[in-house]
Amino acid sequence: MSEALFNYRFSLATIVALACYQVVLCFLNTHGISISNNIVAATEACIVMAVTCRVLPRRPLGNMALLAFLAAYFAALWAMRGETDTLGPRNILIILVFFWLGQSINHRDDANKIVWYLSTIVLFFGFFEYAFTDTYLKQFDILHYYMAREMATESDMAHAQTNVFISGIRPGGRNLLPFLGDLRVSSVFLEPVSMGNYAVIVGMWALSFDRQDWRKGIGHFIVAVVLVIASDSRFASMILFLLMLVRLFPLTQKPAVLLLLPVLTLSGLMLYTHMGLADARMDDLSGRLMRTGETLIHMDILHIFGLDIPEALYDSGIPYSLEIFGLLLVIILWIIFAAFPICTEQGMRFRAMLAVYCLGLLLISGTSFYSSKTAAILWLLMGVSYRNPGKEELINR
Repeated sequence: MSEALFNYRFSLATIVALACYQVVLCFLNTHGISISNNIVAATEACIVMAVTCRVLPRRPLGNMALLAFLAAYFAALWAMRGETDTLGPRNILIILVFFWLGQSINHRDDANKIVWYLSTIVLFFGFFEYAFTDTYLKQFDILHYYMAREMATESDMAHAQTNVFISGIRPGGRNLLPFLGDLRVSSVFLEPVSMGNYAVIVGMWALSFDRQDWRKGIGHFIVAVVLVIASDSRFASMILFLLMLVRLFPLTQKPAVLLLLPVLTLSGLMLYTHMGLADARMDDLSGRLMRTGETLIHMDILHIFGLDIPEALYDSGIPYSLEIFGLLLVIILWIIFAAFPICTEQGMRFRAMLAVYCLGLLLISGTSFYSSKTAAILWLLMGVSYRNPGKEELINR
């Protein structure tokens, strides 16, 4: 077997494994094998370490220097906090190793097949869940799985209409095509937020294709729309619209624009919060934006720089990122992400859309951007888009 073929098959196996391992654990928990958070964490760690062992020996010295810097940085943070916290290194490790894994894929068409394989699995499980809900839940008792992991309580069980995830039934009914019923499909991801996030990633991939390759992207975009509707994801529907604008206006894809994007986003958020246009207690888009803004305003300087023990935050991804990484590392990582050279238009588009997705999700959600279920495929595609060694038109510089 050639190395290129092995890299493709290894990438496919690990991406599917990270997307689907929790549905497998849910099945085991439903059928009498008790699952705890330790088992979930150990399963994820085994998959991520397998990828790490595969990609690290093939990385250049500069990448090793980056890892050494990150290790020293987190060691210093932990020393100043007086407590270790593995979430920061874990989140960055997933981003880096799957980005590097994507760079090992020899052609964009191989990555395209990986997306199609994963989308087929997601659609199959989603159809099973929607069309045969009672049968599905007998095999995959999602609510009790999260109760076993202490992520749902008896009171959630008492108020639940069915054994889907807590947010699997939206109070007040669906926003998108209400005639489809109250169920928000979650498929292999077990909860509809990740399903919506995956829909956005598929949409990003679809919109990144060149105009002459529109036939390769249109199928992915249709899948993305189907998944958005099935999961009834308000965030995904709005972000997909913004991504289409990014696709239409190449100026938004320039590194200078991406470098300024967090500043513009935070300025808008602070203005929105100062004007008091919403109630932070409301669990909707406006309420979550207000909650993130208020959390940022009330953060002390130690938490902003990651020098104090992180506090529990609710649906506030930007404050969460500052707490676990520190402002200095956040700035460094964003500059690296926004400024590294990409020689193809497809790569430029995908990076710009990833930036919009990242900031949008961190504004209204807590940790879902870092969930391995969707982060693995996202950063693998970014790695493929960065390398992109196929016969594609280079940007005139």
